[in-house]
Amino acid sequence: MLEIPIFDAMHTKHHKLDLSDKKILYYLLKNSRISFTEIAKKVHLSKESVQYRYHKFLEKGIVLRSYATINYEKLGYQKYHILLVVDDEKKNRVKKFVSTLDTHPSVLRVIRYNDHWDFEIVVLAQNVLDFDALVYSILGQFEDIILKKDTEVVIEVQENNAFPEVRQLKLGGKVSNKNSTKKKLGEVKLDQLDLSILEILSGNARLSSYKISEKIPLSHDAISRRIKKMLASGIIKGFTCLLNYSDLDYQGYVFCFNSSNMKQSDEKKFISYYKQSPYVFSIKKMVGAWDIRNYVVVKHINDLHSLVLDFKSKFSSVVQNYQTWVIYKEYVFNPFPKVLLEE
Repeated sequence: MLEIPIFDAMHTKHHKLDLSDKKILYYLLKNSRISFTEIAKKVHLSKESVQYRYHKFLEKGIVLRSYATINYEKLGYQKYHILLVVDDEKKNRVKKFVSTLDTHPSVLRVIRYNDHWDFEIVVLAQNVLDFDALVYSILGQFEDIILKKDTEVVIEVQENNAFPEVRQLKLGGKVSNKNSTKKKLGEVKLDQLDLSILEILSGNARLSSYKISEKIPLSHDAISRRIKKMLASGIIKGFTCLLNYSDLDYQGYVFCFNSSNMKQSDEKKFISYYKQSPYVFSIKKMVGAWDIRNYVVVKHINDLHSLVLDFKSKFSSVVQNYQTWVIYKEYVFNPFPKVLLEE
C-alpha cells in the first residue's frame, strides 16, 4: 500500500514550490533518469543545488518514486477496470479488502471515490477470459461487502504525467535520455533478467546500471544494453515521477462522458484539446459504462467547473451524458505487478 497516498481528500499539510522547484520537477516528469548535471544546466543552478532539492522532494513526500512507464500490451497484457460499491458499515472487512488488493499480483491501482462508485481497481489480464477469472479470484472472498459491480476494458491511454504549475511553464529544449537509441526494434522477447531490470526500474528509475548490477547477475554494460533494447522496442515508454498531488494542494477528479457519434476527426480534436489543457493528466478510451474517462487535478472547484463547461461547449455535438467523480484517496499504485514475472 502507498505509504503516502497520491490523492488524499483529507490531507491538510501543503508544500509550496518556488520557480526552480517547478522547473526541476518539469524535467524529472519528462525523464526521471535525467542526470542532475543536465537539469542543473537547464535550470541554471549548481548540480549540488539540484541534487539537494531532489532529495528534499523525497524527504517531504512530494516525489513518491521515480518509475519506468511500461507498455503492458507488448508484454501480452491489457488493462481492465473493476468498479465497486461496497458496504461501508463493515469497516474491518473493507479494510481487509484493500489490504488484499495491495498484495494481489495483478493489481495496478486502487482508487477510492466519494461519488457514484466507492472503488476503482485497475488490473492486468491477458484476455477477457483471464479477466473474468481474475474478477472472481479478487472478489470471491468479499461477496458479503460488495453491493454493486461493473467492469470495463481500457482501449487506449494518453498520459501527461504532470500538474498545472509545471505544464504551464512550457519550457523549451529536448530532454535527453542517455539510454535512448534511434534504432527502432520490432517485437522483442524478454527473458527473466530483462523483467527483473524492468521491475527494479519500476521501483526506482534513477538507479544507475552499476547499482542495478549489484542486484542481478549482469554487468552494468549488459544492463545498459538491455534497457536500450526495451526503450527501442517500446516496452519502456519512458521514465517519470509519481507525485503526491494532495501535498501540492491539488484535488483529483474523474470526468467521464459517453459519445453519441464521435468520429475519428472528433477524437483527434479531443486529444488535441486534452494535450493543451494543463489540468488533464490522464485520459482513457474505454469499452464499458463510459467511452472516455479523464483524470484531472485542480486546486479549486471553479477550475473543474470551467474545464467541464469549456469541454461541453467545444464538443456539444458528441457528448451524450457525463459524470464527475471526486477522488477521495488512492491506496495502491504498482507500475510492475508481480503477474508480469510469471512464466
